[in-house]
Amino acid sequence: MPKVYIHRSSEYANNARNIAIYVDGEKHISIPNGGSKALELAEGKHEIYGKIDWCYSPTLSLDLKENDKVKLELSSFKMAKWMVPLALFCALVYFIASFVWDVQLYWLGIIVVPIFLYQLYHLTFGRKKYLQLNIVP
Repeated sequence: MPKVYIHRSSEYANNARNIAIYVDGEKHISIPNGGSKALELAEGKHEIYGKIDWCYSPTLSLDLKENDKVKLELSSFKMAKWMVPLALFCALVYFIASFVWDVQLYWLGIIVVPIFLYQLYHLTFGRKKYLQLNIVP
């Protein structure tokens, strides 16, 4: 029987929630943050995607043959791990400059606003690309 191994990268953005894995439209397993699971599927074509709350990954089509072993990597959208730390760093610099040195750094909003909009896009219009499910060579 073909096996599909799925590894979820460890990320703080979604660490409190499990990501459900759907095969051919039916929920099969849930993967915790940093976890790995294996699926035994029948031979043939299958469509696999991940789902967390209302956000998805694009559907991945697999054509499995007998004794195939496929490895998949599941993660958040590109640059997700850098968005929150960068925004928090900018906010920290702003507040230290304002209250300690009495300097106003309004230009930091030029950095924070695009970060916020990028994340907001992935939670609304880009919700079907919030997760990434890729084949590992």
